[in-house]
Amino acid sequence: MILIKVTYSSTQPTIKVTYDVTNITVSGGQPSPVYVNLDYSASGAATNLTSVGLTMPTGFSVANSPLVQSGTLAVTYASGYSLPSDAEQATWDTAYNRSLTAANVSGTTTKTLTLTKQDGSTLQASWSDYDTAPVTSVFGRTGDVVATEGDYNLGQLGDVTITSPSTNQVLKYNGTAWVNGTDTDTGLTSVGISVPTGLTVSNSPLTSNGTIAINYGSGYSIPTDTKQGQWDQAYNDKINSASVTGTTTKTLTLTQQDGGTVQASWSDIDTGLTSVGLTMPAAFTVSNSPLTSNGTIAVTGSGLASQYVRGDGSLGDFPSGGGGGGASVSYYLNGSVNQGTIGGVTYYEMNKTPILGTGTNFTINGNGYIASFLTDANDPNLLKIPGGNWNFETFFSASSGGGNPTYYVELYKYDGTTFTLIASGSTNPDVITGGTAVEAYFSTLTVPETILTATERLAIRIYVTHAGRTITLHTEDNNLCQIITTFSTGINALNGLTAQVQYLATGTTGSDFNINSLNDTHTFNLPTASATVRGALASSDWTTFNNKIGVNDTIDCGTW
Repeated sequence: MILIKVTYSSTQPTIKVTYDVTNITVSGGQPSPVYVNLDYSASGAATNLTSVGLTMPTGFSVANSPLVQSGTLAVTYASGYSLPSDAEQATWDTAYNRSLTAANVSGTTTKTLTLTKQDGSTLQASWSDYDTAPVTSVFGRTGDVVATEGDYNLGQLGDVTITSPSTNQVLKYNGTAWVNGTDTDTGLTSVGISVPTGLTVSNSPLTSNGTIAINYGSGYSIPTDTKQGQWDQAYNDKINSASVTGTTTKTLTLTQQDGGTVQASWSDIDTGLTSVGLTMPAAFTVSNSPLTSNGTIAVTGSGLASQYVRGDGSLGDFPSGGGGGGASVSYYLNGSVNQGTIGGVTYYEMNKTPILGTGTNFTINGNGYIASFLTDANDPNLLKIPGGNWNFETFFSASSGGGNPTYYVELYKYDGTTFTLIASGSTNPDVITGGTAVEAYFSTLTVPETILTATERLAIRIYVTHAGRTITLHTEDNNLCQIITTFSTGINALNGLTAQVQYLATGTTGSDFNINSLNDTHTFNLPTASATVRGALASSDWTTFNNKIGVNDTIDCGTW
């Protein structure tokens, strides 16, 4: 074995080479170790890494090794290898306890080798030595010779050329010989490593000299060949398909991965079932029920396309559109916006733009108004509510199922001082049937034609009878409570008129064709034409003109 240590100083460039001559026979015996010193030191020489490689034992594969610049070494399992189980490693612990921890040779001519095991027991073997006369002289020194500094220097090496050495220079190979020079290689600055599932890494990445440690993760170990053989057997025995044959006597055949089969047979038991029937709620129609032999029970809806099925299985009508021209105006109940307290009642926002947010809920555990909502100032800014149905979609849940909790809606107009009731659903409340589930409920409110001022606002109040439960009204987020009104999203103003419903009329006023728009009526005036009026030709004037002599007419002038 040869150990080389390279050091350097500007005054004494030397290199130290240690030769271990153990097991070398000299004159029929083994000499003592010989050490030859060739010391060369360079204080402050660069120690940056220039190449980092990684080797792993059998069972692993390494990629990106060696690294010559910053990067990541990748370790994966080699094909056919995986982690052993903890149980299998227990057997290895037994082998460990029998491993050798120390060895000692005693005696002179007759030698005795004593091997000490991990568990403290020993093994021994004895033999007679051959002549092992020691080396008598090395470099003129006798006895146990130890190599010392100054025995050799760099100039004595055949492939080393030193020219004007200076501090901080290093020894580099130029393709022909080793020469001194300045180290310009900055080397690696960071080395990391990644490992697959089952392994853990510590000290990664390295930014200076050090050791990256790879260990097994908790619960992982390498399986033995025996275990893997058992798993191969389990794979070959896995079921790929199954089939049942026979009538009264059935045979189940399971086909395995390796082509083998497993079978089991049994005889059917007569269940005694002679009739199967089906009942459905009122929203459905059932035919072919009951069945007394093989067949199909048919279920069809019994309602109309304009209806929906309530939670109790009954039919309900979807809301119909409101009056007015164009699409209907919709309002949303924005429970997160406080409109203030009026007359001891807190009102929340009723607006044409919904707020999604995270949802705002209102609860009540008694009979009363669960929540009240008010439009913004000068909304809707219309002079009339067209008569018709207002359709409401609201979301409720109860603290428990059962009972008959109900709700209804009231519509008010507010002039800044007084709330005036326009319509109420108190005579026809809707039942909250969904129990603890949050469900949408659809209801209608018959609204009469109502005159408004441009500044009047609208208010909605929702009344609940709780039937011994806590009732929750859900608003915003995925529970947008919507009101479809009879207001129109069509033309808001026509020739200066802003009435929700407007009319057309005809007249003859004026000295020329004109349109007179007043209140909610547009009058088209077409006056009768005259010498001073531009307009439509009167019937009598048309007759006069029609009786005039044409170009091709003949006049009988009589006898002259």
